[in-house]
Amino acid sequence: NVEDTASNPIILLTEPFTYFVVLNPIKGDVIINEIFADPTPQVGLPIEEFVELYNTTSNVYNLNGWKFINTTTIKILPNFILQPNSYVILCDVSDTALYSPFGDVIGISSFTALTNGGDSLSILDNNNNILNVVSYSDTWYKDNIKKNGGWTLERINPFAVCDNSDNWTASMNPIGGTPGTQNSVFDTTPDTQAPSILSVENITATLLEVSFSETMDSLSIANAIYTISGGITITGVVVGSNFKSVILTINPVLDSSSVYTLQIQNATDCSGNTLNPNTYNFGIGNSPLEFEVVITELFPDYEPSIGLPEQEYLELFNNTNKIINLAGCFISDLSTTAQITNGKILPGEYIIICSNSVINQFSPCGKVIGVSSLPSLNNATDKMSLLDPNSKVVHSVTYFDSWYRDDIKKQGGWSLEMIDPNNPCGEADNWIASTKWFGGTPGTPNTALASNLDVFAPKLLEANATSDSTVVLTFNEILNATSVLAATYSITHGISVASVQVLDEKTVKLTLSNKLVFQVKYTVSVVGAFDCVGNVIGTSNTAIFALPEQGFKGDLIINEVLFNPFTGGSDFVEIYNN
Repeated sequence: NVEDTASNPIILLTEPFTYFVVLNPIKGDVIINEIFADPTPQVGLPIEEFVELYNTTSNVYNLNGWKFINTTTIKILPNFILQPNSYVILCDVSDTALYSPFGDVIGISSFTALTNGGDSLSILDNNNNILNVVSYSDTWYKDNIKKNGGWTLERINPFAVCDNSDNWTASMNPIGGTPGTQNSVFDTTPDTQAPSILSVENITATLLEVSFSETMDSLSIANAIYTISGGITITGVVVGSNFKSVILTINPVLDSSSVYTLQIQNATDCSGNTLNPNTYNFGIGNSPLEFEVVITELFPDYEPSIGLPEQEYLELFNNTNKIINLAGCFISDLSTTAQITNGKILPGEYIIICSNSVINQFSPCGKVIGVSSLPSLNNATDKMSLLDPNSKVVHSVTYFDSWYRDDIKKQGGWSLEMIDPNNPCGEADNWIASTKWFGGTPGTPNTALASNLDVFAPKLLEANATSDSTVVLTFNEILNATSVLAATYSITHGISVASVQVLDEKTVKLTLSNKLVFQVKYTVSVVGAFDCVGNVIGTSNTAIFALPEQGFKGDLIINEVLFNPFTGGSDFVEIYNN
C-alpha cells in the first residue's frame, strides 16, 4: 500500500536480506589465498597483478579499515562485506574491470607491485591484528617454466595453519590461475607426516646448523630440548627465518674424527606432528684415505629395467669406524671427472652416487649424494675411481661384464655387487650380479655380501724389456703402490735398477743404470711388495726376460698344430723360438 507520487501503490513487495553480527577476526580467519606476481608472458589471465583473499570461516567480516601490506607499503581497504567461504580479488583500481568477470573485486589506488622473485604480504584487521603473513618466493612454484611468468601461486590447503612453501604451488588451471574461485590445487588432506632431521652441518667451529625436512612450529623448535653426545654442551638456539632450521651454539668444539648423536625432544612441525626419528648422527669428518671408502656396487646397464630406476649409479661404503667427509672428492672414469661438493658418510654406511637430476629417483632406496653429471659407466668394461680432494686414488674398480657370471643378467637391468668390502682389490673373484628381485641393492648391504678375504700372496707374472734400459713387470693382482715403490728389485748379470715407476695397479717400469745386451737371459726378483690387504709377495717373485731383437726367417717356427680337437676341446698353434 505504499504509493509513489503518481499514486501507484505497491500491491506486495518482498525483498530478502541477511542479518549478521560483524565479529572480530582471529589469525587465519581471512588469508592470502592466491598471488599473481608475474603476469607475463600471458597464459590466459589479464596481464595485471592481483592478490586473492579468502574467508575460511562461517562468519561475515567487514574489511573497512583493514590493511594490506606489501613489505612496508600499507594500503587501507574500503568498506566491503566478505561473506563466509568467499573470495575477493585485490588489484589496482584501474584493473577492476579486468577482474570483475572473475568475482568480487576491491580496487586499490596505486596497488603496489608484487616482486616476481619474492615478497612479504600481510593482512591486518582494523585493530592492527595480524591475520595472515605470506613471504613467498619463486621457488614456491616448484616449476621452472611456470615461475617465469603467466601463472599464479595458489595455496593448497586454506585451512592448514602452515604458511610456507609446502602449502603453496603453481596453479594447474589452464588459464594460469583461479581468481575469485576455489584454487585448482585445493586439497584439505591433513598433514600427518612426521618431520625428520635432514642434516647437521658445521657453520663454524662453535655453530651447527640443523635442517628439517619441512617447516617446523617456530615456538616448538625454539623451546625444544637439544642434547649432543660426547660431552658437547649447547649454549644457544636460534630459529632460522624459514622455520626449517635452527642454529646451535656448542662448546667445546667437535673432534674431526668422532661421530656425535644429536637428540631433539618436543619439536613439532606447524601441523603438530612430532619429530620422528628425533636423533641424528653427525660429525666433521676428514677426507678418506686409501680404501677407507670403497666402491661396492655398479649399475652400468639399466635396460631392460627389472625394477631399479633407469639411471646409472654407483655405491660407496665407509669401511671404517670414523665419519668421512666426501666434500671435494671426485668420481671419475677413464675420460671424465665429477666433483662431490658436499656429503658425509658415517661408519658402516652406504651412499648412492648419481647425477643431481635423478636424486629423487634414488632417494627411496637410501642415502643419496648427487654430482653435476655422473661419469658414464660403460656397459662392457670401464674403470671407475673415487679420488680424494688432491686427486689421489681412494679406491678404483676396473670391471668387465664377465663379472656378472650370468649371461642373462649381463644384458642389463642388474647391478654388479662387491662380495667382501675387506677385499677392496678383488676383481672377478670378488664381484657378481645382484640377486635382489628388482635388480640391485643401492644404499643397502649387497645380496652378495659375504666373507671373501684375499689370503694369497701376489705373483710376478712376467717381465718384458721394452728397451735396453727399461723393463716392465706385470703382477697377477693389484698391488699397494707405496710398497711397489719401496720394494727391492734385483736383476742378474750385474744389472742395477736406477728408478721405479708405477704404470698402473698391476704394472711397474724399472729404469736401469746399465744397459741390457742381446741374447742374454736375465732374471728379475722382487722382494717386499704386497697387495691391497698386506699379503707380501712370496716365492713366485721371479721372472726371466731378455732384450728382444729383430727375427729372421726360420727364427720362429710353427711347431705344433691341433686342428681337430675332441668335443669340448680347442684348436691351437704352438710357436717355437728356434
